[in-house]
Amino acid sequence: MFQSIKNIVFFTAFLVGFLACSTGNKENKQVFRYNEPTGIASLDPAFAKNQSILWAVNQLYNSLVETDSNLQVKPSLAKSWDISEDLMTYRFHLRTDVFFHDNAGFPDGKRKKNDCR
Repeated sequence: MFQSIKNIVFFTAFLVGFLACSTGNKENKQVFRYNEPTGIASLDPAFAKNQSILWAVNQLYNSLVETDSNLQVKPSLAKSWDISEDLMTYRFHLRTDVFFHDNAGFPDGKRKKNDCR
């Protein structure tokens, strides 16, 4: 009798452990890992004041333009741009395949189709 109780306890413990370790219905998540020994004070591009913040911000956000390996300005979110004759005004023409996501900054939290073009 002691052996059968021992077998039942072992089986129950095994079953509980097996069910606790099941993958269940988890979402498919991707994790971005970034190792920065000096710490990252902010992920806000407006506060990117040192190299550690600049590198992290560059990994997370797209910009209107980028520089290539020869430091030539190339389009990114902007497909083209115009510069006024006095060099004081830049008008960027955005790509049509890029959209802002819904955010509390938009009315009712939803972007409208023309909010980003």
